[in-house]
Amino acid sequence: MKSYFDIDVMDLLPSKFIKDASSDSPLWEVYKELNKNDLYQFFSGCFLLTNVDLPELPNATNISSCFYNCSSLKSITLPELPNVNNLYDCFRGCTSLKYIEMQGLPSLTSVSSIFHNCTSLEQLILPETMYISTHGLFEMFNKSTYPNPECTAKITNFTLPKLPDVTTLGKEYSGYGFYYGFFENWPSLRNVVIRENSQLQNLNSCFSGCSSLTSITLP
Repeated sequence: MKSYFDIDVMDLLPSKFIKDASSDSPLWEVYKELNKNDLYQFFSGCFLLTNVDLPELPNATNISSCFYNCSSLKSITLPELPNVNNLYDCFRGCTSLKYIEMQGLPSLTSVSSIFHNCTSLEQLILPETMYISTHGLFEMFNKSTYPNPECTAKITNFTLPKLPDVTTLGKEYSGYGFYYGFFENWPSLRNVVIRENSQLQNLNSCFSGCSSLTSITLP
């Protein structure tokens, strides 16, 4: 028998049948009892979940893999999460997700594979500044080291955050393997806004293969 401390949140819930998670849902009562800071894999595998209204979570530190394979989720606006730094795999496999707003995360350092296989994603609003590494940036759409990687998201307008720790958006070899241009082979992309990133040194092949690109706004 599991003790209280061994209980997984999802053991207590019919996770694969959850369709709605509003802030007054019993789901959040379970969450408040078990763990106030960690949402790791909290909704993972809830493939009928279409709507999430997250409550304020000022003490949360980790929401990695939170919505992993929530294949029916349509849109989400994350609340202010000042202490969350890890979004690894957060929306991976959310194949129906069209809109994500996540402006209230000022402490992000890890976003690897966050949008991997988000094939319906049309609109993405990121924080103004992200303290992620070059490798982390390229892994955001999981397209850093694969042969001729193509971004599968359907985003047409993209605003690049300020990235104090990123030095390249271009093609180059690193200790992690071969980076292709960050925007390379992104067929849906039409408009790009690049915020002030004076430390960027390499834009080689950055926009190669962007067959629909019509506008680039530089600082």
